Amino acid sequence: MKNEIDKKIMIVRKLLQIGAYLQKTGARVTKEYGLTQQQFVVLNEIVEKKTVNQKQLVGELLFEKSNVSKIVKKLNHSELIDISISKGDARLTILSATKKGADLRRKCLDSLNELSLEWLDSLSEYEIEKSLNSLSVIRQLIFKS
Repeated sequence: MKNEIDKKIMIVRKLLQIGAYLQKTGARVTKEYGLTQQQFVVLNEIVEKKTVNQKQLVGELLFEKSNVSKIVKKLNHSELIDISISKGDARLTILSATKKGADLRRKCLDSLNELSLEWLDSLSEYEIEKSLNSLSVIRQLIFKS
């Protein structure tokens, strides 16, 4: 039983180590494009959704509301996103990416994707599937709590 507990704790430790490395590397890459990693995450979500209200964004990204507000202001000031008021509900702020924002997101994402492929190039198809399945299970467990 102790061994099983130790293994579970080791999984979390390894995920934290990987997370720290990914955070550091991601921040380095996004900095090349004048973005923080959190700014990139918000911009990416806006580009993917086409239009999204700010309240949805806070819920989906699990960022603090105040952080999202600051990021949105910065992205808008940098002309990477547009902000408008919902026609149906004046309390909702609608966000959409500008062409400049979508282009910057694409360049940054291309760099991150290239790095990902370098890291994982030696994995077999089986290892990729197994890793994806394991990460999906862990993600479900974490977000369920």
